[in-house]
Amino acid sequence: MNISFSKEKPEIYAKLKEKFNVNWDDGLIIANGDTIHCAYQVPPEKVVHEITHLKRQQEIGKDLWWSLYIDRPSFRLEEETLAYKAEYKFICENVHDRNDRFQYLYQMAQTLSSPQYGRLCTGDEAMKLIQT
Repeated sequence: MNISFSKEKPEIYAKLKEKFNVNWDDGLIIANGDTIHCAYQVPPEKVVHEITHLKRQQEIGKDLWWSLYIDRPSFRLEEETLAYKAEYKFICENVHDRNDRFQYLYQMAQTLSSPQYGRLCTGDEAMKLIQT
């Protein structure tokens, strides 16, 4: 899979802004088609996360994936859980201090349970989903 990076907002951003009230300037990262979009440099663990989305978009079809992602909370939770699991696996393989790993996990769980994704679960539930 050839992946490119762009600092430009993808077209889908308008729908995400409308649905989830996200803000591009807050460091939002959007995987779309074969491109990872972010106004800033994307850390390696987040690249792993976004590649998971790109692969799923390729499997399902980008337009269908986005439609399901925006309209179906259960689909969004499944997709984000897959991506956060991949990200956490990367962290566990590359961050050797267990306290640092826990901080990454905690932050991922807080984000997964946040309004950014539509409050799909609690922080505790998110931690369990990411770790299993």
